Amino acid sequence: MAIIQHFERQVRLHTDALNEDVEVTNERIGQLETTQIVTNNTLTTLERTVAATNTSLAAIIERLDRMDQVGREGRQQGDDDGYGSIAGLEVDDASRNMPHSPRTKGIIQHFVRLVKTHTEGLDNDMQVTNEKMGQLEATQIDTNTKLANVEMTVAHIDKSLVALLRRFDEMHTNINGGRDEGAKGNWDDYVADTEQDDQEAPNRRRLRTNRRGVF
Repeated sequence: MAIIQHFERQVRLHTDALNEDVEVTNERIGQLETTQIVTNNTLTTLERTVAATNTSLAAIIERLDRMDQVGREGRQQGDDDGYGSIAGLEVDDASRNMPHSPRTKGIIQHFVRLVKTHTEGLDNDMQVTNEKMGQLEATQIDTNTKLANVEMTVAHIDKSLVALLRRFDEMHTNINGGRDEGAKGNWDDYVADTEQDDQEAPNRRRLRTNRRGVF
């Protein structure tokens, strides 16, 4: 019984330790899943911000184009009112085909630089976020693999524990059975010896009487 109890304590301690490892691993997986959810939400927010920035950039460029067009139309109206000549029409046609004015070009370039800087920052954030998500996914895959291995080990230990307990029960039964058989055998020998002594007692008494008679 002492051997059985010793092995039971050892296996129970080992099983408890494995259960604690499984619990810690599950908590870690939960933390990783929570972190991945937060990362996904952050990535979605960044994507929406980039889309909104691109939309704003397109709207700003369109607005500047309209402002520049209004400026050209104002200049054309002044030429028509002041001169009204064929030469003036030729100048107006040339001005209509001219690119943006230096002021408008400067404003556009300024906004383009701002939006480009902001967009590049968002792209860097998205790249870092994607790398972080990749690392989290790889970590989660590794953790899931370790958890599966731990669960397999626990299952194997449970089977081994059951087999050990069954074996100990059989040994205990055999030991008790051997003791009973040994006690029964000793009792039978004792009874047989007693019966034989009882049967030989008269003969031994006669032998002693005869010897006293001879001497």
